[in-house]
Amino acid sequence: MNPMLDQALNYAQEHFKIFPLKVNSKSEQILKSWKKEATDDLHQVQTWWREYPDANIGVKTGDGFIVIVVANNNERNGKEIMEPYIEKFPKAKIVRTSNDDWHVYYYVDRDIPCQIDLYEGIDIQGEGGYVVGAGSQIDGRKYFVSLDAPIAKANDAVYDFINRKDKYPTKQLKDYEKIYEGKMVSGTYLVDEFYPQPDGGMGPFRTC
Repeated sequence: MNPMLDQALNYAQEHFKIFPLKVNSKSEQILKSWKKEATDDLHQVQTWWREYPDANIGVKTGDGFIVIVVANNNERNGKEIMEPYIEKFPKAKIVRTSNDDWHVYYYVDRDIPCQIDLYEGIDIQGEGGYVVGAGSQIDGRKYFVSLDAPIAKANDAVYDFINRKDKYPTKQLKDYEKIYEGKMVSGTYLVDEFYPQPDGGMGPFRTC
């Protein structure tokens, strides 16, 4: 059986809304509107991955589900930021990305917007966003489940972490900062959104 189909079905069976992404891509779309077409319908998932057997998996966030994105690189070391907080968080499913970032999965009981640099090296994928799912590959490196725990419900410690108001405000995305969904972009941040540049242009956010 197709291993990518297996991974996609695993997500759908847990009722995550998913959709196919182009091979070796975090952002290039196959569907016209991933926001409208993402689904947990097993028949549709089978149809997509039989037609595109090597497609990467996009996992839609929002509607009671968020991902805390923890960057782990020389430029953004979110792991160090997370260490003082993580002990108070419920044990959660963690997916390790192709560039060694962490995706920490939580169910939430309220709308949480996507936020960039909530802390240095920490982003939130919430309403209107998505992340790349386990099994996907970028340049030969796989996304994989590094902690296979049940998806946990966020507790007060998680909400306090997300709702921080100290030091500097977080950036929440406004309508004029968004691009039309389905448009293929070379950028990396997986919400179909662009960041205003000093020259007045729009540059892509980071990838997840």
